[in-house]
Amino acid sequence: MMVWMEYLIGAEYLIGAVLSVVVGGLIGMRGFPESKRSFQPSALFPTPVICLGALVMIKMIVGINIYISVVVGVLTPLLIKSHLNKLCPVVE
Repeated sequence: MMVWMEYLIGAEYLIGAVLSVVVGGLIGMRGFPESKRSFQPSALFPTPVICLGALVMIKMIVGINIYISVVVGVLTPLLIKSHLNKLCPVVE
């Protein structure tokens, strides 16, 4: 039974990361950065990384389930698109 629970916990992280990439693509974020040295946010980086970090912090505080991973997976790209350039401005 414990082995099955470990797979479920991994699936919740996977659901959050995949959902953050999909929602990021749907709201118009680029799939890939413009260049390798670009710090512009894209759907593949840093969106799933920040989503996974948020899920780990939420797991440590209150626990995690599929509903929380869906909410975090949807909110992360929205917050990144609207606020990441304000928090970490790009030097040109």
